[in-house]
Amino acid sequence: MVGTRGALIVLDIVVPEDVLVQRLASRRICGACGANATADTRQACLKCGGPLVVRTDDGAEIVRERLKVYQRQTRPLVEYYSARPTFRAIDGNQLPDAVTSGIDSAIAAAVAAGGARP
Repeated sequence: MVGTRGALIVLDIVVPEDVLVQRLASRRICGACGANATADTRQACLKCGGPLVVRTDDGAEIVRERLKVYQRQTRPLVEYYSARPTFRAIDGNQLPDAVTSGIDSAIAAAVAAGGARP
């Protein structure tokens, strides 16, 4: 159906660049099964016991290049949408549960402000 959607809600999860680089550079995957692993001191995959390795696309220079692409291509969209009443920025430099709570609150506030439906 045309015209049945609510207002567009735009969320910008904000994390300092140096934190993003550190987070991505510390990610690991299993070299055997490809499962994602947390950045802790384990050396083996919990799923299959395979070795944990750095993702090839998570080197610091590659991450910085991806962030440059974000600045060129995506940042202008964030600036465009930031004037809308249904735009919300969320502090992404928190524990995952806090970010999730921030997202939930931002969506609720955007719905209330713009008449959008979740």
